[in-house]
Amino acid sequence: MKEQNIKVMICEPDKVAYTKEIKNNGDTIREILGGLMESHHPFWPEKTKETANMFILCNEDGKFLDLPRCRALTDDKGTIYDVVHGKFIICAIDNESGDFCSLSPAQEQIAMQKFGSAELFIKDADTGMVLVIPFK
Repeated sequence: MKEQNIKVMICEPDKVAYTKEIKNNGDTIREILGGLMESHHPFWPEKTKETANMFILCNEDGKFLDLPRCRALTDDKGTIYDVVHGKFIICAIDNESGDFCSLSPAQEQIAMQKFGSAELFIKDADTGMVLVIPFK
């Protein structure tokens, strides 16, 4: 059964992540994201049953709209493979129904460890390399 409200983690550029209960519908999610939604299944350091159904919902056009960089997506070695632009949500998906659902306490902890800190992005003008500095 689809949850009416879901507990999610919200990440915003230059801010520490926080959890919030939101209405479980597309209009609410699009309003938070500021546009159409796109989902990503990011690399989680440990592949467990908790991380198997955790997804990022972000603004589909965040990069094209030049929204501020929010968080880096990294692989198991810490190498950046993408950057999410603009505000995004981390939620779970019910494996049976495919509906969005609340993060469990264990999932909240995993998401907070990976995406909880705000990140400062600095690009080296000479090399083009991007340095990501977490801060709280």
